Amino acid sequence: LRPSDAGPGLVAVVDADEFAVSGAVVSVERDRVKLLTSTCFPRFAVKAWKDRLLDSISDRCVRLCRRDPRDSADAEQALFEQLDDSLDRVRAGQRVNLTLRTAHWFQDVIQQPEDFDAHCAQLARGTAECVRDFLAEAGLPIHPRAVWLTHEAARLPGLVRHLHQNTPEGTAIEALPPNAVAQAAAALAPRWLAAELPRAHLDASLELLAVSHQPSAENPRSTVAERR
Repeated sequence: LRPSDAGPGLVAVVDADEFAVSGAVVSVERDRVKLLTSTCFPRFAVKAWKDRLLDSISDRCVRLCRRDPRDSADAEQALFEQLDDSLDRVRAGQRVNLTLRTAHWFQDVIQQPEDFDAHCAQLARGTAECVRDFLAEAGLPIHPRAVWLTHEAARLPGLVRHLHQNTPEGTAIEALPPNAVAQAAAALAPRWLAAELPRAHLDASLELLAVSHQPSAENPRSTVAERR
């Protein structure tokens, strides 16, 4: 997704990392993208979601074999290290098989995508409500035409569904590609080196570069305007 894909209008962007879920609203114009407002929600950081999953899966293990991986530092760490891959698989609609092991016992815990959604339902609902309230209190002239989630935010179990429930019907909920941030940085780097961008922070506003391509041989009448 790029600004040119959505056209002029307001877009909300939701990101997540180990410290917080963050939200921002940008105004996409014909030749410029401008940051209007932003906020963050530390209590919904990715760490909180992983801790919730770790506890839920450990509780499931206790019910299966009366063993708790949290009693072993190595077993708990091994479970934690499986969560990133599990989040990606669950987002793709696949079940996951988490292996819990110590020197004296092991147990496989199978989880379906709906299990992860259930474990994190309270976090997903709370995050979506915070995003809804942030947009309502931002004093925007119109509702954002879309909510874009970064890869890290989109793979949080249940968040996309709860955002659908807490945004106006005409607002699209879309996930950015995993490499979206890297692609944006790569597109800006040549402009920075060529001194086409101001030697200042670009946190608030960024001019878009329109490039007209020559008509192609296959379609000599076509011209394409691309914004980076």
